[in-house]
Order: sequence, then C-alpha cells, then structure tokens
Amino acid sequence: YEVRVILQQNEDAIRIDVINNLPMLPIDEKRVYEVIKKGNEYTDLVEFYIQHGDQTEGEGIGLVMSMLLLKGEGIPLDNFSIRSTEGVTQATLGIPLHHSYPAQQGK
Repeated sequence: YEVRVILQQNEDAIRIDVINNLPMLPIDEKRVYEVIKKGNEYTDLVEFYIQHGDQTEGEGIGLVMSMLLLKGEGIPLDNFSIRSTEGVTQATLGIPLHHSYPAQQGK
C-alpha cells in the first residue's frame, strides 16, 4: 500500500492532496458522500453523533469533525473533496491564505 501527500502553495492558497493506491468500495464511497451531505448540516459533533451515530466501522465522526474544524476556521467546505477514481482514492483540501480567495471545490 502507498500513501502520497502532495503540498502546493502559491500566493492565494495552500493545496494538500492525500492519495492512496486503493479505490473505495462502492458501499464505502456511498457512505462517505452520505456523511459529507449529513455533516454539512451540523455545527456540533455531539449532535451529529446522537442523530447519526451507529455501531459500524467508520461512523463518519472523524470526517464530520474535520468538516466542523474547517467551518470553524472559515474554510469553505467546497475547498474539500474526496473522490475515488482510476484505482486511487484522493482527498484534496484548499486552504485560502486571504479572505477574498474563492472556494475552489478542492481544485
């Protein structure tokens, strides 16, 4: 297994890509996108857990916690993406270095 972390910076933003050489299983990919959609509606991790926590592996708590931390720092969630294509899974985060930097949808 291989995990690569790529950091890039310019005058507007820092981009972080974390890439592993395994695709997500379709059921896991569906769960990740469901957690992102549900997590987008919350501002409190405990509230999310009470309403959506379960006993399965990967309840999504870490993902929602990350989303809440980004929101708390004023980083648009459009700057964060997770995708699985061509045999790899990639998470991308764009961190703006000034307030006028627009959301880049992880690009």
